[in-house]
Amino acid sequence: MRHPNVLFGRAVATELETGTAVLLSAATEKARIGLGDHMLMAALIFVISFAALIQFAALSWRAALLKVAAEPLPKEWELAADPMAKSFASNGFTGIAAYSKLCPNPGSGAGPKFRSLRIYYRFLQLCDGFSRVITRQNVSWTAREMALCTRCATVMLSRQLLQTQELSAAARSF
Repeated sequence: MRHPNVLFGRAVATELETGTAVLLSAATEKARIGLGDHMLMAALIFVISFAALIQFAALSWRAALLKVAAEPLPKEWELAADPMAKSFASNGFTGIAAYSKLCPNPGSGAGPKFRSLRIYYRFLQLCDGFSRVITRQNVSWTAREMALCTRCATVMLSRQLLQTQELSAAARSF
């Protein structure tokens, strides 16, 4: 047995035995999810997934940067580096990056590459410039990240010089 009721402005029938409410009229167009809504949901899922992918890639790259920067400089670095390399290293990141362009890169080891490190350093310089304009003070985060880039570049350059010297010694032995 059904008993008509009004629920939220709609006619519903309630079965007295079970207490289940059933709509008397067919579903209206407003209650249906259309094709446009499905596409909007798919676009939202895609954007969120893409943002997660970008975040994962950036954080993975930064983890590799931290790993390289945490490595100690090889003891052979002092012997292998000529005075020109040491003077470039004392000039900070720009000097190291300039010297790395002069030095051949024999292998592609794991970790960040100089090009991506240069791009990140330029981004940090831009952030530092904006923060100085907006807040009129130096933000310590950018200074720490720039120091991290300099340290990473120094380790990468020391590896590069040692690999070049090892290849040179191997070539001379023939």
